Amino acid sequence: MQTGLYHGVAPNTATDAAVLVTGATGLIGRWLVPELTRQGFVVAAAMRGAAERADDYRRWVAARSGDPTLVRCVEHDLDHDEELAWSLPQVRYVVHLAARFAWHLPLAEARRANVDGALRLVRWASRQPALARFVLVSGYRVSVPSDGRGSGAYERSKREAHEAVLAEAARLAVPTTVVNPSSVIGDSATGCTTQLLGPGELMSQLASGALPVAPGDARTFVPLIPVDVVARFIVATMDDPESLGRQYLLLDETTPTLRELLRSAALQLGATPPRLHLPVGLIRWLPERLLGAPRETLEFISPDRYDVRETRAAAARLGVAWPPIHEVWPRWLDYLASTGFAPERGPELVPERTA
Repeated sequence: MQTGLYHGVAPNTATDAAVLVTGATGLIGRWLVPELTRQGFVVAAAMRGAAERADDYRRWVAARSGDPTLVRCVEHDLDHDEELAWSLPQVRYVVHLAARFAWHLPLAEARRANVDGALRLVRWASRQPALARFVLVSGYRVSVPSDGRGSGAYERSKREAHEAVLAEAARLAVPTTVVNPSSVIGDSATGCTTQLLGPGELMSQLASGALPVAPGDARTFVPLIPVDVVARFIVATMDDPESLGRQYLLLDETTPTLRELLRSAALQLGATPPRLHLPVGLIRWLPERLLGAPRETLEFISPDRYDVRETRAAAARLGVAWPPIHEVWPRWLDYLASTGFAPERGPELVPERTA
């Protein structure tokens, strides 16, 4: 068992928690939990290896100006089939972020974690006497019709989970709000992030000169959203009566097209922009070794646009700060470059050890 600055807080004692957050160690979770504690919520942060990770996690919360004494780390593993048995009698809000993610996942594994795991959580939530809201955080393309081409097991399982959770929540009368973020980038003020997935991987290839050909055309649109905006929006909506039963697409519709984004990023990095842009339909037939990325990523390369008027109105009504994306994404790119495009090893992410 680790000892450290916060070792006096029992990691699995969470009977006073008002909010349960699954996937607390993921990118969104690492911004959401500090935000919740800044607003005075006691949080049960669900994660694998909770006892071993509790001290480091609380240090992270403290470094983000959160209150680590309000964090209770509880064990959770989506890959386990057992029904959930947490004792959280005061929990009022459940925010479901956890997902089993990897490219080339076997479909059965993805479904077991992302569909069955989410359904177990909804059933558990339905039995909590104080429950006021279940917030499902999914992807921005789960409701976009798909022909299945290029869809990997992860994306297919997330689509299935989205529909299954909503159906089960309706059956069990679980009060629900859905938040569907787009590609999540770093903090709007600092650019800090803990992951490279999605657009970050393209930026890494661009910086290294390994992106001579980019997918898509002049209309291709991969919308971005800063992680702190996602965290603030979730917290603001989870106790908002008008948000009950709503689904919010959370993305910045003023994000530049992918071609414009890569051109501007190349200037910022002193790199060469892609010489060619090929249609997804053509790229789909290339071997992955020539793509430079898993074929599954092509599902997100699309000209689709999204109606976010309801989300923008909710954010304005609830006072959620939403900085202009053209001011934010360059900070994120600077941060990625400062870490050598290995953000999980960035200086802010290495916890201090105490004797």
